[in-house]
Amino acid sequence: VLDIDVEAMHIDLLAASGHKSLRGPTGTGFLYVGTRAHPQAFREGGSGGDSASPTQPREFPTWLEAGTPNTLGFAGLAAALDVLDPSAALRHERMLLARLAQNLSGQSRIRIVGPGAPQESVGVMSLLVDGVAPVDVGAILDEAFGICVRPGMHCAPYMHRALGTFPDGTIRVSPGPANRVEEIDLLTQALKEIAAQS
Repeated sequence: VLDIDVEAMHIDLLAASGHKSLRGPTGTGFLYVGTRAHPQAFREGGSGGDSASPTQPREFPTWLEAGTPNTLGFAGLAAALDVLDPSAALRHERMLLARLAQNLSGQSRIRIVGPGAPQESVGVMSLLVDGVAPVDVGAILDEAFGICVRPGMHCAPYMHRALGTFPDGTIRVSPGPANRVEEIDLLTQALKEIAAQS
C-alpha cells in the first residue's frame, strides 16, 4: 500500500501481514529477506523437497518454511492482490480519516493519539475519550451503535508505554475502501454522545 524501496531505504528485513491493507485472509503475509540478513530457522523439519533430511534446506525460501505452507490462504491473498488498487484505497482511507479529524476538531474530551494529519499515516487513527476506558468505548460503539473499532494495545505494548497509553491502550479506527463518509459522520456523533455522558 505504501511505496517502499528496499534498496534505497537499506531494508534488510521487511514483514507485513496479508490480512490488513492487502485484504487477504488471516494467517498470510510476507517476509522480505535481503542479501545482508542471515535469519535462522526457529523450527525445522517437514520439508517436502527433501523429506529424508532432519534439517531445513539452506536455500531460500524453504530455509524459513518448516511444515506445510498455507496454500489456500496464499491463493486468497493472490486473489485479493488481483483486485486491490493500493493507491486508491489509501487515498480513500486518508480522506475518511481527514473527515473524522475535522469532525472531532474542537472536541476537548476526544483526543487523537499520534499524527493528527491523516496524510502522515496509513488508514488508521487512534483515539481516546476522556474518562472512558477504550474497552468501554469499544463496547458502547458496538452494542449501542453497531460500529466496530478495536480498543486496546493493538499488539504494541512498547509503543503504548512510549505514548503514555499503557495499559488501557487506545481506540483504533481503521476504515476501508467499502466505508463511506456517512459512516464516519455516524462514528463522530456516537463518540460525541459517549464523551458527553462521561
